[in-house]
Amino acid sequence: MKSFLEFWNQVKEDTLGQKDPLVLSKIDPNLAKAAVGSGQEDNDKQDDVALMGKGSAAANQLKPSQSEIILVKAFNMALMTKPFGGDYDVGGDLKSIMSKDNFIVDGHHRWASTMLVDPTANITATQINLPGPELISALNVWTKANDIKGNSGGQGGSGSIKDFNGNNIQKNIIDVAKQTGKSPDSPDLDEKTGSPNAPGYTWEELQKRITLFGQGDFEKGLNILKANADKVGATPVESWCPARVEMPVIDKKVVADVAGKIARGEIDIKPPFSPATQAAMGNKQAAAPAVQQKAAPQVAGQQQAPAPAAGQQQAPTTPQLQAASMFYDDETFNELKVLAGVVIRD
Repeated sequence: MKSFLEFWNQVKEDTLGQKDPLVLSKIDPNLAKAAVGSGQEDNDKQDDVALMGKGSAAANQLKPSQSEIILVKAFNMALMTKPFGGDYDVGGDLKSIMSKDNFIVDGHHRWASTMLVDPTANITATQINLPGPELISALNVWTKANDIKGNSGGQGGSGSIKDFNGNNIQKNIIDVAKQTGKSPDSPDLDEKTGSPNAPGYTWEELQKRITLFGQGDFEKGLNILKANADKVGATPVESWCPARVEMPVIDKKVVADVAGKIARGEIDIKPPFSPATQAAMGNKQAAAPAVQQKAAPQVAGQQQAPAPAAGQQQAPTTPQLQAASMFYDDETFNELKVLAGVVIRD
């Protein structure tokens, strides 16, 4: 649970999830269902709107939003590309979504495999004009509302971006292939077939592909792979990035539909909130700042709270309180209501 100071610093921004994303396990499914589709039913038609389009950048200019990336899977995928004699182009469309500040929400293994082959290769994705944490919040609300993978959370993850280095390629892939005659399969399995999503290669095939990548020199090709793996492992992952199980689950088939909902402001993630979202919050107060509220009557013997001095924090507004109620416990929320003057502590 966040400290009250951390809580207040976030709520004063008046934007849901601006500092830290809402994780799947903390989102009430009924609230998510109310928020999805009701963004245009509040008193502000533009508050939830975010422009979208196709964005592109070199792989080394994109930012991962999760640390759980499997080295073996990315390596095997890299060897499927054309520089290794495979069928696939390097880079290309992730079939996923990225934020305005170049955080990728899904397609991390495609990104990592591109980095192993050519860190300067261009990658494209549907780009939404929201910062990374806010985009993850919106997509998590959609995921929870659609009960993707069940309300307990999203997809599990394994591996670590810190595993990416030249030593691990040598020890865990090349040496294994030499000793056993085959490099390891990716540990994650296809849900329908039960087979590895990225199978390994025989030692002979592995040598052939890496030699082609090295323009006829196996050691040259392997050294390029190792150097690029070091670059992946050195890529920072922000402290706010959730675990994979707390991240959105957006199948590539629905990317355009989900991105369109966010672009049109249909997902209610910012105050003012719609009546449906407010009801799901358990808060029936008016959400629109444009609705003037009457001052609360002063009880005899009580003093009004003085206006804050210069440099002091302003008390939160009703919409900020409503945003806070979505993801803070009762004790912290009640403390904020005291600060706002909604309730008076005995």
